[in-house]
Amino acid sequence: MAQRSSLVAFPPGIELRTCAAEGLIVLKAFAGRGQDRVDVERVIVRQTGKLDWTYIFDQLTPLACLVSPLTSPPAILIFAKSVNS
Repeated sequence: MAQRSSLVAFPPGIELRTCAAEGLIVLKAFAGRGQDRVDVERVIVRQTGKLDWTYIFDQLTPLACLVSPLTSPPAILIFAKSVNS
């Protein structure tokens, strides 16, 4: 995820490292709180047509299996697939 991050100039002389939209989706989907789900939907709307869904699912799948190993498919992936359609 760090490889996809970028530096953004904030106020003069300060740079902030930010994650890519795909990384933000993975982190927020993994957290799974109500506001995180809303945030994921907003990122998807804002980044329509620009997201690397293969990367998102490659990163999210192992995390999803850790969180809900007894559900098949894990709830996180169900949510991610629903917002991808």
